[in-house]
Amino acid sequence: MTDTLSRSGKQSVISGLIPWEYQTGSGMTLRGHYTEPSGKPMIHFIHGNGFCGLTFENLLSHFQADYDLFISDGQGHGDSDAGGKYPGWNRSAKYFAEVWSNFEGMWGKVPRIAMGHSYGAIMSTLIMSRQPKLFDMGILM
Repeated sequence: MTDTLSRSGKQSVISGLIPWEYQTGSGMTLRGHYTEPSGKPMIHFIHGNGFCGLTFENLLSHFQADYDLFISDGQGHGDSDAGGKYPGWNRSAKYFAEVWSNFEGMWGKVPRIAMGHSYGAIMSTLIMSRQPKLFDMGILM
C-alpha cells in the first residue's frame, strides 16, 4: 500500500491511508481517508476547520500505533462536494452517520471512538445522541 500525498503535495505522516468516497442519499459525495482495518480499536475523526481532515495528520499520526483511523471530510471540506446550500447541522450529522454506517462493517467488532474537533465535535455529539450504537465513546475537542 502506498502512502497518500497530503493536499500540500507532501507525503502524509500517517502511513497507508486509503481514500474513500460515498454518495449520500441527497446525491452529494463526501470523501476522506482511512487506514486498513487491523483489529485495533478505531477512531472516526470529523474536523471543523473547513480544509481537508489531513490538516490534522500530525495529531492523528500519534494514534496510529494503537488505533485504526477513519477521517471524514464534510460538505465543502477537503475533496468533498461543495453541494450548494448548507443543509444544516442535523442533516449534516445524518450524512456523516450515513457514511459511517456504510463503512463500519469493515472494522468488525472493535471499540469505536467518535473524535471531533469544533464542528466535528458537534457532528459527533449529534450522531452519538441519535444513534448511540454507532460509537462506544466520544472524544470531543
